[in-house]
Amino acid sequence: MLSSVFLASISSAAQLAEWAVPLAPSPQPATAEIEAYRPVLDALGGLVGRDRVRLSGVPLADGGTVRVNLRSIRLDRLELGLRVDGQPAPDVLAGLDLSLWRGTVDGDPGSDVALSFSNHGVRGWVRAGGTLTHLLPVPAEGGDWSRSTTWILSEEELAEFGFESDFACHADDATQAAGRTPRNATEPARHGSPPLVPKDVSTSADSPCLLRTCSIALETDFEHNQLFGGSVPAQVAYTTSLLGAISDLYESELGVLLTFPYLQLYTTPADPWSTPETGFAVLDYLFEVKAAWEGAIPGGARLGHLLSGAFLDGGVAFIDVLCEESGAYPFGVTANHDGSTSFPVAVGPFNWDFTATSHEIGHSFGAHHTFAWQPIIDDCPSVCSSSGTLMSYCHLCPGGISNIQLAFHPLVREYLLDEIVHCLPLASGVVVEPPLAWDPSASTPIVARVGGTPVGPVELSWRFAPADPFQQLAMTDLGGGLWSADLPPAPCGTAPEFFVGYTDTGCGAASSPVFTPPVAHVEVVFEDDFETDKGWTGGLATDTASAGLWVRAAPVGSYAEAYEDHSKAGTLAWITEPHAGGEAFASDVDGGVTTLVSPLIDLSAGDAIVRYERWYHNIAAIAPGLDSFQVDITDDGGQSWVAVETVGPFGEQATGGWHPHQFLVSDFVAPTAQVQVRFVAKDSFDTTVEAGLDDFLVYRANCTVCQQDLGFQGPGDLSLNLCGDPLAPGGSADLVLAGADPGAPVWLVGSLVTNPIPIFGGTLVTVPNVLLIVGNADAAGNFELPGLTSTVAVPLTLYLQGLAVDLALPELIEISNALAAQYLP
Repeated sequence: MLSSVFLASISSAAQLAEWAVPLAPSPQPATAEIEAYRPVLDALGGLVGRDRVRLSGVPLADGGTVRVNLRSIRLDRLELGLRVDGQPAPDVLAGLDLSLWRGTVDGDPGSDVALSFSNHGVRGWVRAGGTLTHLLPVPAEGGDWSRSTTWILSEEELAEFGFESDFACHADDATQAAGRTPRNATEPARHGSPPLVPKDVSTSADSPCLLRTCSIALETDFEHNQLFGGSVPAQVAYTTSLLGAISDLYESELGVLLTFPYLQLYTTPADPWSTPETGFAVLDYLFEVKAAWEGAIPGGARLGHLLSGAFLDGGVAFIDVLCEESGAYPFGVTANHDGSTSFPVAVGPFNWDFTATSHEIGHSFGAHHTFAWQPIIDDCPSVCSSSGTLMSYCHLCPGGISNIQLAFHPLVREYLLDEIVHCLPLASGVVVEPPLAWDPSASTPIVARVGGTPVGPVELSWRFAPADPFQQLAMTDLGGGLWSADLPPAPCGTAPEFFVGYTDTGCGAASSPVFTPPVAHVEVVFEDDFETDKGWTGGLATDTASAGLWVRAAPVGSYAEAYEDHSKAGTLAWITEPHAGGEAFASDVDGGVTTLVSPLIDLSAGDAIVRYERWYHNIAAIAPGLDSFQVDITDDGGQSWVAVETVGPFGEQATGGWHPHQFLVSDFVAPTAQVQVRFVAKDSFDTTVEAGLDDFLVYRANCTVCQQDLGFQGPGDLSLNLCGDPLAPGGSADLVLAGADPGAPVWLVGSLVTNPIPIFGGTLVTVPNVLLIVGNADAAGNFELPGLTSTVAVPLTLYLQGLAVDLALPELIEISNALAAQYLP
């Protein structure tokens, strides 16, 4: 089934300018019978960023050409979290001139075209008129993919060169080996009506309000990299195109956008997977992935999948795991990513890997083979058919992969939608990270990530009390789905609320939860994201662990260790020894205790809140779930310690993942100049223990607001402060002019503008003045005006300054600093 977006793009194809396909005949054909083309490199960049295009001159295997109408598959929607050999590699895509397209042959609505263009290979297929043409890239001599050519072959020519479409799927074997009982294909829907979708709304993938997302962590192996002769750009171009095409299929067929927050490539044999080297079956590979990722799929993904270049007799996935909450079985493997090709094309047919990987992910979503249905949908390969679908075995029949329509059978599709609407989140909606506090004296910035397509404004709604009506403020579009606006200052003592909402073009009203941050001014005492060394101590002389000691490093990742730090920017965290490949227990905490201690934190000026993100895992190895993670605090530089929290041995937060925690220091010790916090990980029972710490913050939150000091103090020692609540109706703030001689005459002057002029040996800024208050300093040398509030109808800034007579030198007039007092309606 084609999505409404796709149909709309085709209906408007007549309006498109026509481009020549960026391929030119190669001076040297592939063989006497097979044509080869070289990419027109200068033209590739012109395709990037376009939504739709019509290309003429697309070559076919019979020697002819066709014109195709194409729509772009947006690669940014895949949210690729690319890593190479354990390190983040977000810039590899840059410079590839990569674009991916799906569409049809002009005048043939039943045709199917998929094309990927890049300067490291042009690939794809054209299925039209009962024939299938493959476009296969071939590197130049020496494995140079930047000078690749593209061969144009038919399915029959592939077979003549020895290509074998004998891919076998072992999903049923995996189910039996794991002792699982997934929902049978013949059983009715088990969930009833969808909880997030009204009953009268169609579950068609054409309904944009039903577009959902499913995140998949993708792992590869060294053998996959070697399909491209070790070229990371060529591997990235191919793999990104593959994933984009698969996501497009799932979106058009099932209304699901696939995202890939983790995609790992390996350029050396030191990948963490042993199955390809041992030559075991793909089923062994699946259980190796399960052992590594169970309970801790990288990137927080819902599913985990491995793409292998090794020949391991096919693919495999656990069936029906989309709604599973245990995290024990959401895994799959697609091997043979060379399509079993024995002729000199480095990588097999693009639609072969596309079909095989889509098939295995379909099992994860809950699909069974079509021969398992009653009545049977198709009985390939026992009874051959040329109209198989993605969950069929018809590729084993004469005709090979051309027997597979790149779609789910309607019965399979309906079956899968029952899972999807209950287990996957809607793509449209609002995600907001609330602030630590709502500032009482300044605006508080709010950034929201908006999914879907807004109609009209995205609005920030707020109120200062639950009984008040919400007020709306239009947010600013920052691009990339991000919107921003500023909350106005909130009065101290109130309980304000805010949320972000909008109307989606297909889904109607959408909004975030209502947030209720405390009203407070945040004063940061100490902050550390660990990108620089700020004096932490990892490992003490009294520690007893023999391995897995605390280090400040970029996490590498395993099923126990974090795959990345928590900070939005940067890569470093304190972790218990980075994973170095192989089994996770090879680098975890072993044989005792390892301790991380903060530098001294000076809290002599008052109490504070300590906040941090921590990682802890203890659920594997011989004795899982027995060890714990300890956080302590001291107020005497480490002479004595008081327990703050214990994580584990049981509970969700002992199974990995970054989790926030915060506490008030005075709840445990006195705020002194010698406060330290320590984090203790231990291995006492042969558990696979990994711990981490990131984004450590010490801050004060209070609602004492001091109006802005503009300077200009002197001569003399007078100081002027106006502190308390914001100057708003119902608030209360105290003005204090300090530093005068006891009993000295004082003046408080105010103006609505600043006009600094030299006077009395200093500078007076409050000229011309609209306010003049005369008085005398008290016995302490202070002049005070307590309980000031606001009665203004519109925001107003009043500039204030104090003067006093120096009684020892009556001819000397002392001048205080100036303030900018913000009065709020």
